[in-house]
Amino acid sequence: MMNFKQKEVLESIIAELRQKFPEVRLTGVEELSPHEFWVILTEPDDEERQLALDALQGELGTDALLNYGVNFHFMPAGGIL
Repeated sequence: MMNFKQKEVLESIIAELRQKFPEVRLTGVEELSPHEFWVILTEPDDEERQLALDALQGELGTDALLNYGVNFHFMPAGGIL
């Protein structure tokens, strides 16, 4: 289960993603370990916007890992089997 700081960091990441990609929605979070999570998001329909979203997710996820020790893996909602 996510602690308060992890939730706060994830909420900040989602807010920043939504500034550039307002169509993005959080659909789920799965805990892999106490400091590692799958974050499941909807994605834009446009492939170029998907690539830009992936790049920003990677940047923000790296910042979260370096600054707070929490590892977020972003997965598109349609990618879950």
